[in-house]
Amino acid sequence: MEQFSHIGGHRAVDLVNTVHWRLDPVRRTDRLTSLGDVLAWSRQMDLLTGAEAERLQEESRRHRGTAAAEHRRTVRLRESLYAALIDDEDQAADIVAGEYREAIERSRLTRRPDDGWTWTEDSFGLHTPRHRLSRSVVDLLSSAASAQVRQCHDDACGWIFLDLSPRGNRRWCVSADCGNRNRVRRHYQRRGDQHADGRSAPT
Repeated sequence: MEQFSHIGGHRAVDLVNTVHWRLDPVRRTDRLTSLGDVLAWSRQMDLLTGAEAERLQEESRRHRGTAAAEHRRTVRLRESLYAALIDDEDQAADIVAGEYREAIERSRLTRRPDDGWTWTEDSFGLHTPRHRLSRSVVDLLSSAASAQVRQCHDDACGWIFLDLSPRGNRRWCVSADCGNRNRVRRHYQRRGDQHADGRSAPT
């Protein structure tokens, strides 16, 4: 199974991070290129069970037009979430709200023994991952956690995360990746500046 990033701290944040190198037009890579990718991601994030994912994979092969449309709407939901979180775009938030309203209209609250009330879909189909995602996205946007969303300080990365650090000063999506790369870059930049000033680089 394809492995997706799981560093965001919230499922909806990890959805945004299915775009790699978001801020670099040359290297930007979308990991959700089909509904099959959406289903694989949803399975990894426990939005779907294995049996549900297999059932929807088969349905997507029988209804390719519907599958393509669901893929487009899921990507639109992802990009709207990003725009709402990072750019505070009202129009993007309206798109998220519309997806959420549709999901709620086709769901009902049911009581599970010893597990409280939970949303249950009136029907199961290719729309199900998007509906479940919509609820997760609004769960993030409407919670205090949305104020903890940060974007990696790397100029090209674009990944986001919940900053749960004690001081609220986390800078990198992954310290061992973007953090190290930028620390090395700054080190060599400093050495270059010192050479330009006619000084010897430190040993």
